[in-house]
Amino acid sequence: MVPNVDLSSIPTSWLKKIGQVIVLKAAAGKFRHTYLQESLRKAEHIDANTWLINCDRKQYGPWAGLKDLLTDILPQVSAQVPDLIVKYDYELTRVLPGLRRTISVRYPSLTDIATEQEQIRNYPADRAFRIIHGIIDFLTAWFEHSQTSQLIIACDCYDLSGGLVRIFFAELMRRRAQRLNLTLIIAISQHSEHKDIVGKFNQDRLQYISLNLPPSETNHVSLEELTSLAQELEQKLVIDLIEQEIHLPQLIQYLLQSNQPDLALKYQIKAAAIYNRKGFYEDALAFALDALIQLERYCPKDKQKRWFIDSMLYTSYSNPI
Repeated sequence: MVPNVDLSSIPTSWLKKIGQVIVLKAAAGKFRHTYLQESLRKAEHIDANTWLINCDRKQYGPWAGLKDLLTDILPQVSAQVPDLIVKYDYELTRVLPGLRRTISVRYPSLTDIATEQEQIRNYPADRAFRIIHGIIDFLTAWFEHSQTSQLIIACDCYDLSGGLVRIFFAELMRRRAQRLNLTLIIAISQHSEHKDIVGKFNQDRLQYISLNLPPSETNHVSLEELTSLAQELEQKLVIDLIEQEIHLPQLIQYLLQSNQPDLALKYQIKAAAIYNRKGFYEDALAFALDALIQLERYCPKDKQKRWFIDSMLYTSYSNPI
């Protein structure tokens, strides 16, 4: 139960505001998450389709949140309108790399089919922008086919989201909020610089709600357990490039919290390189900057790693979306 908040009295009036972006400011953690869950549960009584997703980039990568939304609806799309998956195969496999095991992209580029060692080309930043709009078109086609009455998407940890996800939701609301009867909830910390976080949205569509919720207690996991989890995941990623794309951020977090945090540097550089090559420059920049901090802390005289990081920083800064 969330202290100081009567869940039975959670209002639903703000959930009915189609086209609005509800900015929920409250301390992050299980109490805020529970509040969002209960709010959406009440929204189901007004015949709305709801999703609660976690947008923490450091935990789940540059497409954090959006990939959970797509993963949830894809089985229904596959069963009812499989042609949609074929039509948007390229965009879907960019956001969900695991789909490449079951979907053959019809028109891959030479860079896409090259081995990792031969992928020396960086994509332009606007390519990621086209992926975003392709996913918006995909979702529009699906929701109109399924004849949903109202959509409510709640994004927890939105202040920790990646650059691509923020552009996606801003463009989704701009292009399709009214057509899809869509309401968006974004949950952020009370101490976040909210102007930077919500700057891409139409400011006239924003509504702020503040809750006085206590921060959640940290889950204490032993260093030995975190180290074991990191080693197990690391072994899986060594032999599977798709798994690397999916789980590198998670491995980095395990290592940073383990008794061998210095080992995270190798994977921070690798993640930055992957996202840089794919044209996800703002997200690559975040991982490269984290790698630079690790470099200064553990091996400041390693010239080769510094060169790799500096080159990715240069590329990311010179290719803004």
